[in-house]
Amino acid sequence: MVIFTPTDSQQTAQIRTVSYKVKTGDSLVRIANKFNVSVAELLEWNSLAQSQYLQPGQVIKLVVDESKLSA
Repeated sequence: MVIFTPTDSQQTAQIRTVSYKVKTGDSLVRIANKFNVSVAELLEWNSLAQSQYLQPGQVIKLVVDESKLSA
């Protein structure tokens, strides 16, 4: 039996579902980069088509690993 224990240099995943309010100038690519997720994941989580435009004020769902977010 092997038990994995994270070392001090390893961060454990902190998965959280968050709502993000789209701002003027945002795009799927920009949001994906900001939250370290893929555009495909954004499309799937929000039942969007790639051809759909985001509108300022629109609220989208993201599933993020907070340990991987850049400050």
